[in-house]
Amino acid sequence: MMYLSVKTIIYIVPAIMILTTLTLLNRGYTPCPKLLISGSAWQLFWVNDKNACFKPTRYINDHWPCKMIGNQEVCIQVDGR
Repeated sequence: MMYLSVKTIIYIVPAIMILTTLTLLNRGYTPCPKLLISGSAWQLFWVNDKNACFKPTRYINDHWPCKMIGNQEVCIQVDGR
Protein backbone atom coordinates (compact mmCIF):
# COMPACT_ATOMS: atom_id res chain seq x y z
CA MET A 1 0.00 0.00 0.00
CA MET A 2 2.82 2.39 0.85
CA TYR A 3 4.52 1.56 -2.44
CA LEU A 4 1.37 2.50 -4.36
CA SER A 5 1.03 5.78 -2.47
CA VAL A 6 4.62 6.77 -3.20
CA LYS A 7 4.27 5.89 -6.88
CA THR A 8 1.07 7.93 -7.07
CA ILE A 9 2.76 10.97 -5.55
CA ILE A 10 5.85 10.65 -7.73
CA TYR A 11 4.24 9.87 -11.09
CA ILE A 12 0.48 10.45 -11.25
CA VAL A 13 0.15 13.78 -9.40
CA PRO A 14 2.80 15.62 -11.48
CA ALA A 15 1.36 14.14 -14.69
CA ILE A 16 -2.11 15.44 -13.81
CA MET A 17 -0.68 18.88 -12.98
CA ILE A 18 1.12 19.04 -16.34
CA LEU A 19 -1.95 17.84 -18.26
CA THR A 20 -4.16 20.41 -16.52
CA THR A 21 -1.72 23.22 -17.32
CA LEU A 22 -1.43 22.17 -20.96
CA THR A 23 -5.22 21.88 -21.29
CA LEU A 24 -5.77 25.38 -19.89
CA LEU A 25 -3.10 26.86 -22.16
CA ASN A 26 -4.60 25.04 -25.16
CA ARG A 27 -8.04 26.52 -24.38
CA GLY A 28 -6.68 30.07 -24.39
CA TYR A 29 -6.32 30.63 -20.66
CA THR A 30 -3.32 32.37 -19.11
CA PRO A 31 -2.26 32.52 -15.47
CA CYS A 32 -2.98 35.82 -13.73
CA PRO A 33 -0.62 36.41 -10.79
CA LYS A 34 -2.29 39.78 -10.03
CA LEU A 35 -5.42 37.99 -8.74
CA LEU A 36 -3.57 36.21 -5.95
CA ILE A 37 -5.44 36.31 -2.67
CA SER A 38 -3.34 37.75 0.14
CA GLY A 39 -1.76 34.89 2.05
CA SER A 40 -2.63 32.28 -0.59
CA ALA A 41 0.39 32.14 -2.88
CA TRP A 42 -0.55 28.62 -4.02
CA GLN A 43 -3.92 29.64 -5.48
CA LEU A 44 -3.51 30.96 -9.02
CA PHE A 45 -6.40 32.16 -11.16
CA TRP A 46 -6.45 31.43 -14.89
CA VAL A 47 -8.25 33.92 -17.16
CA ASN A 48 -9.22 33.83 -20.83
CA ASP A 49 -9.55 37.62 -21.14
CA LYS A 50 -6.61 39.95 -20.53
CA ASN A 51 -9.01 42.57 -19.08
CA ALA A 52 -9.96 40.14 -16.31
CA CYS A 53 -6.39 40.16 -14.99
CA PHE A 54 -6.10 43.13 -12.64
CA LYS A 55 -4.94 44.00 -9.14
CA PRO A 56 -8.14 43.98 -7.05
CA THR A 57 -8.89 46.58 -4.40
CA ARG A 58 -10.86 44.03 -2.35
CA TYR A 59 -12.50 40.60 -2.48
CA ILE A 60 -16.14 39.63 -1.83
CA ASN A 61 -18.27 36.43 -1.87
CA ASP A 62 -15.75 33.61 -1.62
CA HIS A 63 -12.80 35.56 -2.99
CA TRP A 64 -14.36 37.27 -6.03
CA PRO A 65 -12.01 40.15 -6.93
CA CYS A 66 -13.37 43.71 -7.12
CA LYS A 67 -11.87 46.93 -8.43
CA MET A 68 -13.05 50.51 -8.32
CA ILE A 69 -13.40 52.04 -11.80
CA GLY A 70 -14.40 55.65 -11.40
CA ASN A 71 -17.34 55.71 -8.96
CA GLN A 72 -18.39 52.13 -9.70
CA GLU A 73 -17.10 48.92 -8.18
CA VAL A 74 -16.70 46.07 -10.68
CA CYS A 75 -16.48 42.47 -9.42
CA ILE A 76 -15.73 39.31 -11.39
CA GLN A 77 -17.11 35.90 -10.49
CA VAL A 78 -14.08 33.61 -10.58
CA ASP A 79 -15.42 30.37 -9.14
CA GLY A 80 -16.24 28.82 -12.52
CA ARG A 81 -20.02 28.86 -12.12
